[in-house]
Amino acid sequence: MRAQPATDPLPGRHPAPASAQAPLWRLGFRPFYLLAAAFAAAAAPAWVLAYLGLLPHGPVNLLWHVHEMVFGFAVAVVAGFLLTAVQNWTGLPTPRGRSLQALVLLWIGGRCAALGAPALLYAVVDVAFLFALAGAILRLLLRADNRRNLPIGLVIVLLGVCNLAFHLALQGVVPVSPLASVHGAILLLVLLVAIVGGRVGPMFTRNGAPGSRARNLPRLDLASIVSIAALGLCWLSGAPGWALLAIGVLAALLNGARLVLWDPLSTLRAPLLWSFHLSYAMLVAGLLALGLAGAGVVSGSAALHLLAAGAMTGMIGP
Repeated sequence: MRAQPATDPLPGRHPAPASAQAPLWRLGFRPFYLLAAAFAAAAAPAWVLAYLGLLPHGPVNLLWHVHEMVFGFAVAVVAGFLLTAVQNWTGLPTPRGRSLQALVLLWIGGRCAALGAPALLYAVVDVAFLFALAGAILRLLLRADNRRNLPIGLVIVLLGVCNLAFHLALQGVVPVSPLASVHGAILLLVLLVAIVGGRVGPMFTRNGAPGSRARNLPRLDLASIVSIAALGLCWLSGAPGWALLAIGVLAALLNGARLVLWDPLSTLRAPLLWSFHLSYAMLVAGLLALGLAGAGVVSGSAALHLLAAGAMTGMIGP
């Protein structure tokens, strides 16, 4: 998710103290993108070593891996993107200086707590981050009466709910698998990719590939997003295999048609653009795979990795 450049504080506003105006703390994408990259560079090899049995038994296990790749790495990228994009959408300054530092410390605290802090402390610090982020975003959207982007704020709230459910399930408070909560978060992030990708995909293609015929159809866009939400609800609710297969195929067809309208072949000479289109193609493949998983053709893990490692992580690069 590439954040657009944001402007300096609005005219007439008093500048923050010089210490709070250090470049790193002026826009959210700067610390969060750096942290996400550094965390991925450390966490991915750690999981590979643990999976191969080359690390002693400890906190780096399957639950740590699935939770931290979503609520650690991916959420940091989302935070950096939204804390910059919301400023462009509303014309209002997003958290910076000490406010941004507090959000960063919450995120870092969650990553450290995951390595062995008491369960209650881990849950409080980790869950607090997403709700604090959602509060900051929704406050600005409501203040600017920016109703178009309120659903994005709602997605962040639901991500926080998924993280809370993960911790409650981990302690046996709610009778669900902690993995189900992470699966819900992955599907919410896929939904976010579809929403934001649909807005910027045609525009980026037209601007970056002169002569392209990229376009979008509002009704198709809406149907594509609704189909992803329906597939996610079916997956999480344990719907019958035939229902998952039908909705998965429908979601793949709708989102595939959407991608075709973005004229992906016109971007072959622009790596920044074709990588975006390739990532969305992975999303289409992941939706189909999730439907096929309902029919027992592929594993659910493979389908979710296609969506997470293929679509989500691929979209982060562009």
